[in-house]
Amino acid sequence: MISPTFSSTAPTGWNLLPLEVKEKFYSIAAKGDWTAYEAYDHLVPDTLKDNPEEVVTWMDGGTVSFEVDDYNRGRAGTTSEQVEVEIPDRDVSRIEAGGDYSPENTIMEDMSVNRSRGGVDMTASEFEAAEAANATDTTLIENAFESASESTADVLTSAAADTGSFAGDLGEAVLDGILPVVGAVKAAQFVSNKFDDETDKLGFGALAAGGGALLMCSPMGAPIALGWGVFSIFKLVGNVINRMEHA
Repeated sequence: MISPTFSSTAPTGWNLLPLEVKEKFYSIAAKGDWTAYEAYDHLVPDTLKDNPEEVVTWMDGGTVSFEVDDYNRGRAGTTSEQVEVEIPDRDVSRIEAGGDYSPENTIMEDMSVNRSRGGVDMTASEFEAAEAANATDTTLIENAFESASESTADVLTSAAADTGSFAGDLGEAVLDGILPVVGAVKAAQFVSNKFDDETDKLGFGALAAGGGALLMCSPMGAPIALGWGVFSIFKLVGNVINRMEHA
């Protein structure tokens, strides 16, 4: 097992790679007189080095998807279409078939194209085709992962905004509707318990309920409710602890 490499001299993005991905470049480097750092730095496009998933897709291939806007001719607005593109598995191709594995003699190429060539040198046109395919796939991979990242960010931002709006609406509902009711009930219970006669209970309890509702509608309502809520929580915790001690 190869130990992870952490170094201030490592190429951009190297220390972000999982160990199994680094091992690919150690294996490539073992075929020639170069280091895993040099192989990685030469073979992976710079724009993909900030994301290990992009590096893996570049090396091993896979399906990438992203949304493409479809402009409606003659009509207002646009629609978007989800497009999927297959990225090929790649080989490290040698330009001169019998030459060294080195930055000067290698290029990443579609595995099927490289292996169908056999043990012959790459022609100039084949080299240009590999460069063009690499540039296209680099752009596709980068756009696909950026699109996915932006979509996730949009969802999270929307969810946060919705949550904040809901919390604000809930808080307003509590202050406007629930607090006066709670104040009325608590005041009525407290006062009516002080009397034995049912008539007195109803009469003075009703008066207390009205006063409690008015108090909770005032600017003092929210601080009182907060204090009562904190007290209730501590009381609940105390009851739980007491039950646990006597269990």
